[in-house]
Amino acid sequence: GWTYGTYDARRNKPVLAEGSNPGEATPEFTYWMIDEYGDEHKGTDLASAGVGEYVVKAEIPATANYNDGKASADFTIDPAVAVVTAKDSEITYGEEAENNGYEVTGLVSGDSLTGTAEYKYIKTVLGVTIGEYEPGDLVSSVSHKYKIVVSGLENENYDIEYVDGTMTVSPRHLTVSWPSDLSFEYKCEAYTVEPTLEGFFEDDADHLQVVVEGNEATNVGEYTAESVYMNPGLYHPSLQRCYEWSDEQASVDWKITKKTLYVTVDDQEITYGENSKPFTATIDVFVGDDDEDVLGGELEFSCSYKRFSDVGYYYITASGLDAENYDFNYEDGVGELTVVAAPLTFTWSETDFDYDGEY
Repeated sequence: GWTYGTYDARRNKPVLAEGSNPGEATPEFTYWMIDEYGDEHKGTDLASAGVGEYVVKAEIPATANYNDGKASADFTIDPAVAVVTAKDSEITYGEEAENNGYEVTGLVSGDSLTGTAEYKYIKTVLGVTIGEYEPGDLVSSVSHKYKIVVSGLENENYDIEYVDGTMTVSPRHLTVSWPSDLSFEYKCEAYTVEPTLEGFFEDDADHLQVVVEGNEATNVGEYTAESVYMNPGLYHPSLQRCYEWSDEQASVDWKITKKTLYVTVDDQEITYGENSKPFTATIDVFVGDDDEDVLGGELEFSCSYKRFSDVGYYYITASGLDAENYDFNYEDGVGELTVVAAPLTFTWSETDFDYDGEY
């Protein structure tokens, strides 16, 4: 016998045993196939014969010195080996399990395999299966390498050997997005700059957060918020291997700017010749629990009026204050000193006279 597909008319030609044809007559060989019921069927073309049990029969014609004779021998055509190799594939964590098909070696020219290829994606550790997916399943496991196991193909003339492929699960790329407005006005309360994660696998939504430093402040200043690392939670630490993001997205500059306090100088009115009263002003509006205790410097006033300056209007301006979290607007709160004319009072020195003949 021989293996399917290896028949060669010269190499596989039957030969009579030595001494079985002493008359050296030309034998006639016929081939018979034995079916599943044990019946013999004549006329097989061995060049295209499939796997099975066969009989070769020899008929030796009579010669002058020998009678005719017959002989037979059983032989088998064994299956050939076809190797089916699953092609490797690569997906991103959270995508559907997929394959790139398979390739076959060892087929005799013109042959093909029938059936439908079936795939499974399996992760094993020390012979124990720890993850298994079907085509179309969303891969949510943290393992990054899976065997692609193919099966379901057949051809009666072949023993099929399957070679596993590899499905590589690449980390999923996360986008760390920061707010577009990163400038805030002081409000005597803490601001917090929080990034937003985009691109995560929906099943992980409740398990992912970014640990951020430098993203909370109350006082005026310039700050840098930095996403230090991804925290997948106490029960999902291996999720860190399933995601990646670039360092370019890891930090952002932000600031808290000073709030403006408006200093409004109080108006005054005096009479010509008087000294001005002490100047005063109103400061507003503080935020939160702040009051004038947070102010530094000293409120100073300036006015061109001097005692006995002419009647008229004189501007009163303020300056001199400073504060960590406030700027000051003095321009919109200029006060006005109004000097009005003083009344004239006439006093008679003597109004009662005795007549003396003179005026």
